[in-house]
Amino acid sequence: MRDPSNAKNTSRDTIIELNVAITKVISLKLDMETLNEVEQLCRKFNYKSRSEFIRDAIQFYIKALKHFNNREKIVKILDQMT
Repeated sequence: MRDPSNAKNTSRDTIIELNVAITKVISLKLDMETLNEVEQLCRKFNYKSRSEFIRDAIQFYIKALKHFNNREKIVKILDQMT
């Protein structure tokens, strides 16, 4: 049996970085038309899940709000796109 006191400890030389994201499950209600659009876009753009798509959409909207600092301006821009 090996004596652990004589074993070389290399764990001090090892750096382990963990990117731990804490997520919370939320409930979201969508009308069927919007849900169908989400599912179609998920397939079209190869999203792994609706959750991934919705997270991206929320992050995009957060960035837009911070950039323009004006919700009405964002709505106007988006309306021009349709």
